[in-house]
Amino acid sequence: MDVCVVLYRCGAERVEAGLRPGDRLVTIDNTHRNRGFAAGSNLAASWGKDPLVCFVNPDGDLTAGCLDGLEAAFEDPAVVAAGPSLGEVDVALLPDRSPAFLSGCCLAVRRAAFEQVGGFD
Repeated sequence: MDVCVVLYRCGAERVEAGLRPGDRLVTIDNTHRNRGFAAGSNLAASWGKDPLVCFVNPDGDLTAGCLDGLEAAFEDPAVVAAGPSLGEVDVALLPDRSPAFLSGCCLAVRRAAFEQVGGFD
């Protein structure tokens, strides 16, 4: 899996610690030329080749089994995006009281679908 991290005045050590053998870390340093998260993520993704792309915030801690779990979700060919469990969600804070969402703090997508929609805007 290509794991893309957009940096700003930081490193990717926390994310790197959770990579598995065969995963590829792709970083974009936005410190001096801040492209923004979307453009930085699109650029990082364009440098990868794996059919799965995972976008992770630089302060993200990929716990044991996180990437395995994300990858397993894609065994279903209908799945185009997946995210890890982020713990308890207070549905009272959500407008429709439904916790059906994926967080951008850690988001895995099929490269083909991501490229088909033109990436993030």
